[in-house]
Parts: sequence; structure tokens; C-alpha cells
Amino acid sequence: MNKSIQTIFFIFCLCFAQLLADDLDIAQIRRSIMSNSDGGRVPIADSLYRILDSAGKLDAHDYLRWGRIKSLMEDYRGAADKYCRVITANGQMVYTAVTQMGQFFSNAADDGQAQALRNFKRCILSLEVTDTAFFRNWLADLYGRSGVYDEEIKVLVELDMQSSPADRKLADIARTHFSKRRYRQAVNSGSVAYQRLEHGAQRLNTAFIVYQSYIQLGIRDSALVWLKHSGLTDAGAVSAAAGLYQETGHLAAAAILIDSLPPSLSKDTLLIRQYLFSNEIMKASLHALSALTSWRQHPREKGLWQARCFIFGGQAQRAVPVIDSVKFSASWHGAAELLRYKYWLQKLSDDRTALSAWGNLEYLIYIGDLTAAVKGLETYGLKGAIGEMMAVRAANLLMRDGQAKEALLVLDLVKEGAGTPEYTYVKAETLFAAGRADEARVIAAKLLKDFPTDVFAQKARILLSMIDS
Repeated sequence: MNKSIQTIFFIFCLCFAQLLADDLDIAQIRRSIMSNSDGGRVPIADSLYRILDSAGKLDAHDYLRWGRIKSLMEDYRGAADKYCRVITANGQMVYTAVTQMGQFFSNAADDGQAQALRNFKRCILSLEVTDTAFFRNWLADLYGRSGVYDEEIKVLVELDMQSSPADRKLADIARTHFSKRRYRQAVNSGSVAYQRLEHGAQRLNTAFIVYQSYIQLGIRDSALVWLKHSGLTDAGAVSAAAGLYQETGHLAAAAILIDSLPPSLSKDTLLIRQYLFSNEIMKASLHALSALTSWRQHPREKGLWQARCFIFGGQAQRAVPVIDSVKFSASWHGAAELLRYKYWLQKLSDDRTALSAWGNLEYLIYIGDLTAAVKGLETYGLKGAIGEMMAVRAANLLMRDGQAKEALLVLDLVKEGAGTPEYTYVKAETLFAAGRADEARVIAAKLLKDFPTDVFAQKARILLSMIDS
């Protein structure tokens, strides 16, 4: 269709829609909107929405769809207004609105996104009933995922409240920046968090993060100031600092701090971690098996570390009796992990090669090397239901870090897949997160058809409603 015909068609649609609006034939206009949206003629759909809006005929679901149209047109300021109006029209749709908004805004340019989100914030805060803390944290998370770190801090500081302080979130952000070697950002968020935190271990730990960040930046004078703030004379702070060193690859510095600690559960735990991060799994296992006072006083912790070391070291079958012997409650921090191990051990009990590959996967996940974990799965060769399980384990972690495209690559490693409901759902969810909504819709619909009563079919139904909204 040439440009002149397109223009005539566009004018005809507008005039026709206006006549229908006057006659209150809203259903026909909505059908026209959906037709133009699905057909890629989003400017026409946008204009039709404006006509209905002028007639006062839009509800929260309409505004949600209009927000999608605005985002596809890269009119992010307009989209922000529509998502706020979703919440104004129906307070129960808050999470639906912000979830869709976050997905579309992740592709926005920094300048356009920042202005749009400022408009959204003003709109939200103007409402009579607003969960300010929720929107503050959501905006900060979106800025962080998009790399707009100055705005991430700014919104937390601007909307800091006595009833819901932002100090701990700022401290967590500083830790995340440090672990990803974004030292300047760690300094910025950590110093703000330190000013707001009350005296205690987290305040000292945050000061240590700022100190170490200045060291990495080569700014020694500032580092010395923050070293004094970090109060490394406290055993808890020393343990936390050693753990931070381990997670960020500064193992020599961690070893010095560990040596300074008195005998304790904390020291024994850090020693095992030190061996694991140094790829000395056998030494870690021997330390977990030793007759230490701390282990006798904390048998559940001993069982947890023994199970980890056996699994990480390719001796997964030896972890079975250890896990069975541990007496733990649902509130214990290691309960979910041991139950997960038990499930995997039962599933893979007859396949030693799979057990070894899974153990290596869990080890690399533990030390935070997802790149090596993916390479290990590629080398192993993922097949069937077991291959799908391992792919899902890695893909979910990549998705948690916002790496949808990388997660898809892992899922695609599976050859001769079994098409389990969980794998199928995760594939659809990942495709949607990667911006491939049409493919996600097809897979989610197939899951509903093939496994209508499965728990993942219920999740697929929710995913479809998000895709089509």
C-alpha cells in the first residue's frame, strides 16, 4: 500500500471511528483497535484510543493496552501517563501495570526513560492512596537494571521515609555494585547508605564496601578514612568483610582476615568457602568432615556443608545419608537448599554421569560463575527431561540477573527434549522477557493445551494475559 492510500485509509478510520463514538458503538471501535494493533498499524490504534478517551469510554484494561501501544511507538512519556491511569482506574492492577511497563521501558534510551519515569513518579505520588515505598523501590530497581545509577540513588533518597527507610536497600545496592566491580557506583550508594544506617554490623559492612571500592579506584586517602569507619575490630564485621572478599575474587585479602578470627562456626564456614572459591573442593570436604568444636555445637550446619562438598566434588551419592540425617525445621536457612538437593538426587539416582554434571553445575552456581556453568552444560550435552531440568536451573538464575537472551541460549542447548511443563513454561517466559512475545504466546498456548491441569499451565495462563494485555 503506497503512502497516499495509507493516508486516505488513516483518515477514513478516524472519521469512521468518530461516527461510531458518537453512536456509542464502542465494541466496534475496540475491534478496530485490536486489528490495527495486531496488524502493526499502531499509530492508527493510538488515534482510536484518543477518540475513546475523549468520550470517557476507557477502563483500566484499555489504558494497559494503550500503554503498550505508546511503548511500541517509543512514546515513553505518553506510555508512563497511561500506566499511571491504569492504577488510577483500578488499584488492583498495580502489579500488572508496573510489570508490563518495566518490560517495555527496559528498551528505552536513558534520556527518554528518565523523563518518562519522572512523569510517572509525579503522577503516582499525586494519588490519594499510594504505596510510596513500593513505587520507590520499583523505580530504583528499574533504574538499576537499565544502568541509570544516579537516578537509582536519587529516587531512594528523595522518597526516603521514617516508616519505610531506604537505608538497607541502598546498602544492598552498594554491595551489588561492588560484586560487579562497579566501584564508583558502590562508593556513591554506599556512602549515602552509611549516613542513614544506624550503628550496627550492616553500617560497618557498608563502610567496608566503600573503603574497598576506594582501594580499587586507587583513591588511597579516601580509603583510609573509610577504613576507620568500617571498624574491623568487631569479629562480625571481619567475617562479613572476608565473605565479601571471597565473593569478589580477593582471596588473599580474605585469607588474612580469616586468620585473624578466633575459633568459631563463622571461621570454619569461611575456611570451607575459601577452599571452594579456590577450587580446592577436596580440602573443603575434609574440613567439613573434621571433628571441630563448632560442628559439634551446630550439627545442622555441618550436615549442610558436608552435603554441599560431596555434591560439588562429584560424590553426590555420599550426600544422601547426610541429608537424611539432618534434623531441620522449615524456618532453618538451609532447609530449602537441602530439600532441593534431595529432589535432584532422587531424580538422577540412576545416572552417575548426570549426577556429576549436576554437581559441577551446582558448584559453579555457588561460586557465582554462571559463564562456566553454561559452558559445562554445553560440554555435557543436554538431552531429555534431565537435560531440561539442568537448563531450567541455569536459565532461571540468568533471568534473575536480567539476562533473558543468555537464558534462551541455555534453554536451546537441550537436544531431543521431553517437553516437560516446567521447561516449556520457562521457555515461554524467557522468550517474552527477551521481547519475542509472538513466539512466547505460541508456546504458552501449547502448554495450556497439552497439560491443562499442570501447575505450570496455570502460570502460562497468567503469562498469556500479560502478553495480550
